[in-house]
Amino acid sequence: MNQALRSKVSNFSKSSKEYSFVKFLCNWDPNITVHEAINNRSFIGDFVVNTSQSCERMLLKCSFGGVEYNCTELFHSVLLDEGLCCTFNSLDPVYKFSNVSTKVYYNKTYPPNVKPVDWSLENGYQNPLPKYYSPMKAVGFGQTLGLNIILNVERDEYYCSSGKSIGFKVTVGNPEDEPNVHESGLLLAPGLESFIRIIPSHQEADRKLRNLSRKYRNCIFERERKLSVFSHYSYVNCMYECRTKATISICGCVEPYMVTKYSNCTICSYTDFKCVQEIQYLLKNKRFEIPCGQECWINCFYKKYKIDIFSTNLKKSLMEATNTLFANMTDTYVEQNIAIANFYLKRYSYESTKHSPYIDSIDVLCFQLDLNPETAQTMT
Repeated sequence: MNQALRSKVSNFSKSSKEYSFVKFLCNWDPNITVHEAINNRSFIGDFVVNTSQSCERMLLKCSFGGVEYNCTELFHSVLLDEGLCCTFNSLDPVYKFSNVSTKVYYNKTYPPNVKPVDWSLENGYQNPLPKYYSPMKAVGFGQTLGLNIILNVERDEYYCSSGKSIGFKVTVGNPEDEPNVHESGLLLAPGLESFIRIIPSHQEADRKLRNLSRKYRNCIFERERKLSVFSHYSYVNCMYECRTKATISICGCVEPYMVTKYSNCTICSYTDFKCVQEIQYLLKNKRFEIPCGQECWINCFYKKYKIDIFSTNLKKSLMEATNTLFANMTDTYVEQNIAIANFYLKRYSYESTKHSPYIDSIDVLCFQLDLNPETAQTMT
């Protein structure tokens, strides 16, 4: 949740554009004259990447499926609505985006021999698949085979926070989706070991459903709608693009993290901040949701994730008995900076439903009614 590392931004000159932009990131009053001159997307993106806590510094140890990895092989940096984030198992930009004119701040590496592949919830993986690929499949259920990470909040490096506290925000979704962390993020606090139990539920659609009008089936198949910048249709991605279009239309600008197909969009400045906030409020208002709701339909294939979080306090002496990583850390440092997070599936199987037409060609029920009361009968 730290918006900038104190060691990298605290010595900026108060008359510099860097200092003004840091104040903007922290939602403090910047120098309007200086800040209005900042409209270079590359400067903004590079500045956030270079002054934020990197994934290398945030993630101290990572394992997935019972195998320990270099954290930079599993996680990569991406610029989202809450700043620089570290994302795991998302689609490679080559497969996630199309027709993008703006720079996408991904610095993605993979474990040895692992190749990025295409995937969508409706169509699954590309065919044929290499032996090792990403996004990776879950190996099994339970904590042992889940994603287990050790994080360092670097409390002393906090310059300002995206909230009113220190810690981490986490959101769980599908590899093809671009999440809205501000709205869907769950908090993880330092000084705690947290168990994040994931319970998926899945819906798929019968092929016969394609013959029904959208207004009757109330969902959309992936190939029925092409998005502007995303390769795969999803409700989450559609709402992302709807939010971007609304910001351009009403405020005349885009927020720095927004991915668009337009190369000449003005970046929203401090004077646009109130307008941008109003867009966020309007999108949650049912009166404004109608145009987005008409444009963005729920997928006929979709997966939801119920998240349960259980946490308890860390104790350094118990941690260093099994991991030398904590040998040089004090009890106070562990309590104030270190978090352990274990993400895992609750069970091997999960609930799935199939959306299909209620009336099929062989399910027709015929009625024949004779209006003569004496001979009235019903035939099926």
